Amino acid sequence: MLPNSELLDTGASRTIIGQEGLKVLTTLGLELQSSRVTSCNVADGKQCDVIGCYEVPFRLNDHVVVLEALVVPSVPHTLIFGVDFFRRMGVVPDLRNNHWTFPIYRFNHRLLR
Repeated sequence: MLPNSELLDTGASRTIIGQEGLKVLTTLGLELQSSRVTSCNVADGKQCDVIGCYEVPFRLNDHVVVLEALVVPSVPHTLIFGVDFFRRMGVVPDLRNNHWTFPIYRFNHRLLR
């Protein structure tokens, strides 16, 4: 289980693993893969190095997808869920009402404040 510093980011196009997430995955013995992506821009406008990626399985209820997550050690969050995650999982965020839905799976979940 990853430490609690995850972020659902509708402004991020890709899912990102930060330094703490990298430590956890390395401890589990997972091998870092090379990535065609070598850098990315983050919310504060800085350009950060991408050192590789992991193919990570994500599960919500009974729905599981394997997603390529970029590894960006300079990111302070353990994990940032990007729009690629929302699309693959079928998540529809409703930021105005502070919740997200899975129309295909008829599952609603309230976002934490």
